[in-house]
Amino acid sequence: MVLGRTGRLKPAEDWFTHYWGNKPGYDAEISRVLADAFIDGLSVKDAAARYRDNPIDLPPEVRPSAFEKLRTRINRS
Repeated sequence: MVLGRTGRLKPAEDWFTHYWGNKPGYDAEISRVLADAFIDGLSVKDAAARYRDNPIDLPPEVRPSAFEKLRTRINRS
């Protein structure tokens, strides 16, 4: 409310992606990117530059297929 009073508060969709709908995919990709930077001996600055040039490009949400939903229901029984 307080920040909204200035009229300068804007949505952040252009800069941020809420990845919770594909958390397993993002977790794996973030781990891979960090491991590659470590293995290559990159400084934080160089790792950030590499990421800037090659950002993670995954869908923010992955919905299970009908088959996956069925398999989950069967496995719960």
